Amino acid sequence: MVEVYAYCVMGNHYHLLIQTIKANLPEFMHFLGSSYASYLARKEWKGHIFAGRYKAICIEREEYFLGLQRYIHLNPVRAGITTRPEHYPWSSYAYFVGDSAAPEWLSSDWIKEYFGAEERKNRKALREFMEEGIVSPSAYPWDRVVAQSILGSDDFVKKILESQPVADSPEILGRGCFAKQLTLEQVEEGVCERFGLLDLTREAATSSEVLRSARKLLIYLAKEYTVSTNRQIGETIGVNNPYAVANQYTRIRRRLREDARFVRSFGQEVKMIIEMIGEITISNANKMMNVKG
Repeated sequence: MVEVYAYCVMGNHYHLLIQTIKANLPEFMHFLGSSYASYLARKEWKGHIFAGRYKAICIEREEYFLGLQRYIHLNPVRAGITTRPEHYPWSSYAYFVGDSAAPEWLSSDWIKEYFGAEERKNRKALREFMEEGIVSPSAYPWDRVVAQSILGSDDFVKKILESQPVADSPEILGRGCFAKQLTLEQVEEGVCERFGLLDLTREAATSSEVLRSARKLLIYLAKEYTVSTNRQIGETIGVNNPYAVANQYTRIRRRLREDARFVRSFGQEVKMIIEMIGEITISNANKMMNVKG
């Protein structure tokens, strides 16, 4: 069973705000995708519908629920498709503030939870909340997303990570987002060891090409193997803009999907650095034992 709280279908992607009562998100997304594909096939649709596989982020409801539904419902406004979110026919917002009856599978109880039980007043309050987002747009807090998959307080992140089994896989590329076994400091030390650097900031004493390669590897490794945020990663390489880190990681992932030669060369570098991190960790542990002894 899945609770659907909000949705918005755009030209080549869609957004869903849902709660899985059981741990069945992959099964639900498979059902949703295959059902929609079958429907469109009957309509003689040809070619791809959406771009790429779905991306899921686990959010802490108490802090981010309202902001996330506003972000979802204002997608058409940000894209310049409409000036009013209630005028966009392919989102759930009109059901919450208009007179049309919502489908049975769309939950609206959250409006009462946040804005009160009286329908007239809670609709007005929801409209005002959405208006604030139009007048003063706020970006999605990507820099606070941990491990590309968790958005919430430190305690919430810790709780989610501790509840996930660590994947036991020999693969270097494409690890599960919860298989976070390294720290940002370990990754930085391994990358610096590989390239003979003291640090990865702009002032590092090395050629620009070597520095760019080293920083790309740190970004990838930090995103894949640590629970560091984009802001923390940026600070490590001397970049103040967390979105620059996110964009660089996206470009790397795209090349890994499209460029077989890059996969081989980049994968070899990743493997080498991972091995170096292991050797450094063992060496440091031995040093600590010698000091204690």
